[in-house]
Amino acid sequence: MVTASELMTVAEFQSIPDPPGGRYELHLGELVFVTFARPEHNDIEHSLVQLLRPFARGLGVVRMEYPFRVMPEFDLRSADVAFISHSRREQMAGDYLAGAPELVIEVLSPSNTRKEMREKASLCLTHGALQFWEVDAAQRCVFVSSGRGTRLRAGSGGAIDLRELFGAGELPVDEIFAPAED
Repeated sequence: MVTASELMTVAEFQSIPDPPGGRYELHLGELVFVTFARPEHNDIEHSLVQLLRPFARGLGVVRMEYPFRVMPEFDLRSADVAFISHSRREQMAGDYLAGAPELVIEVLSPSNTRKEMREKASLCLTHGALQFWEVDAAQRCVFVSSGRGTRLRAGSGGAIDLRELFGAGELPVDEIFAPAED
């Protein structure tokens, strides 16, 4: 069993340089190596940011690789894509968002496991996220989990309802996987 004295703190974490080929995140006091994303992964992140920004206008910001802390002393991670309301950003004390952004989007990588994604979704939804999306490029679909305990799959030809997050609109799934525009 790991004790609190064996957990790495954010202060300790911030003194560690990133390794070649990736970066570290701090997950509940444990150091986790994260490899750099592949170009397809980055293209999907970029598309999501571009597609969601018009819905977020006036409400908040949409960002890639947004850092947040679900446990102030022992956690520092980032969402591939996040929506953060203006009111949440104004409440930030320091450099990082306390709790999860209202929307956390993870673009699945070959190294991600179902267990890892379930745990991350649960953690984010318990600490402030309204929705947690898993974007699966191989299946060209998005799994949307909500704080109400629902989990929906939106596939090609379908759309994601954005009313809970932005008050209106829907995002066609096929647009997420369309070639990126700069």
